[in-house]
Amino acid sequence: MENSDLQFSLDTLNKDIQFFKTQLKEVAIDMLDGEYTQYPVFAAHQHTLQLGELLFDKEEYQRNWSIHVTTMEELMERGLIEKVREEQFKDAFKDPKVYMCVLMITPGNAHFAFVAY
Repeated sequence: MENSDLQFSLDTLNKDIQFFKTQLKEVAIDMLDGEYTQYPVFAAHQHTLQLGELLFDKEEYQRNWSIHVTTMEELMERGLIEKVREEQFKDAFKDPKVYMCVLMITPGNAHFAFVAY
């Protein structure tokens, strides 16, 4: 992905995250309070994704990105985070009550980012 394409993707994703940020925070808090995980991850994509649970479909909400919720544990189970990187991921993970962990998935690439609610 070229830098201009990546920047465009980041810009459109940021707009969609801001649109849904209140609901995303509620989901993260519910997952934490329910002791489902300490590591909620929001996977954003523009294609079909079989990961976690769909929260917001881009077509239904007329947005650029669909957003699923998943967990670090599922990402590890599926091999998207290697077992040897678990501690590194946990160390980098920011307070999920303040920051959302976003996994931006594009064809051939995936990028993690932490975004304040």
